[in-house]
Parts: sequence; C-alpha cells; structure tokens
Amino acid sequence: VTFTSSSTVTNFCDLIGASGKGVKAAAIGPITAATAAERGFEVVVKPGKYTIAALTEAIAEYFAPAGGGT
Repeated sequence: VTFTSSSTVTNFCDLIGASGKGVKAAAIGPITAATAAERGFEVVVKPGKYTIAALTEAIAEYFAPAGGGT
C-alpha cells in the first residue's frame, strides 16, 4: 500500500476496518511512515525526498530485480 499523508493511513484503516498488521507499505515521508507504523504497517519504502516523484522512484527501486535492469 502506498501512502502520501498520515490522513491517508488513517482513512485507509477506517475504510477497511482493520490495522495494517502484516501489510507492507510505502510512505512519502517520516511523519507518514510513523503513522503507518503505529497502525501496524511494515514500512519498507521511504524516499529521501518527500515528493511523489521520489516515492515512485523508491517503489520502483524496491521492486527492481537485484543487480538493476528489468
């Protein structure tokens, strides 16, 4: 799951009626990552810059095969 703000974490959990326990997440920045972790998500992607472009790049890097390339 990808989150771009703390409110998206809260709203997602309210929508599904559960915590994020056992679910991996990407968070745009440290505040969002902290909120996601508090809700039980395993935050595996946190870009250095807090932008959509950096988040997208970090997600792509996370899922890229080892050694780079496609």
